[in-house]
Amino acid sequence: MKQFDDLGVSRETIIKLEEYSDLLLKWNSKINLISKKDTENILTRHILDSAQLINYINDKNFLIADLGSGGGLPGIVLSIMGCKNIYLIELDERKAVFLREATRKLNLTCNVLNKDISLVEEKFDVCISRGLGELELLLKLSANIIKENGYCLFLKGQKADNEIAEASKKINFECKKHPSITQENGVILEVRNINIK
Repeated sequence: MKQFDDLGVSRETIIKLEEYSDLLLKWNSKINLISKKDTENILTRHILDSAQLINYINDKNFLIADLGSGGGLPGIVLSIMGCKNIYLIELDERKAVFLREATRKLNLTCNVLNKDISLVEEKFDVCISRGLGELELLLKLSANIIKENGYCLFLKGQKADNEIAEASKKINFECKKHPSITQENGVILEVRNINIK
């Protein structure tokens, strides 16, 4: 787990991340939480990819919304890494059951919201997402639940620039790109001041 050294991860945290990846793999045979082709390199492809967001979260007490949490990536990973107020928002009932089970087994403090993001009433300091949809959709979903001074962190691949250009046609926002530590063409988009035109 040498890849986690740069993130300052303790041995106890690494053990818990390994427990979580085991749980993901176990449930993945019943419900599709991650792509079957990614099961071999789950620690780099999914866990480390999610964990790198910790570098952009200024306060571990922030209220954080994981949009379309799925198998808990990146929300559960960040909870294991010490973020205390994570809301895992997931419409799919079976995935929500997994999220509750993972939260219980790993003794985490995540809140699982089994509902459509548009029905969420809470306001958050940070919205995060990995693989839910294109940037335009993520910005529209985030606009209603982000606090005035809040921001978003979205993990994106090589199409990030196209998504930024498309979203800019309908939405005003400020966007900073940070390089991914797990994918050569990957980026983390840090987005602020979302304003639907």
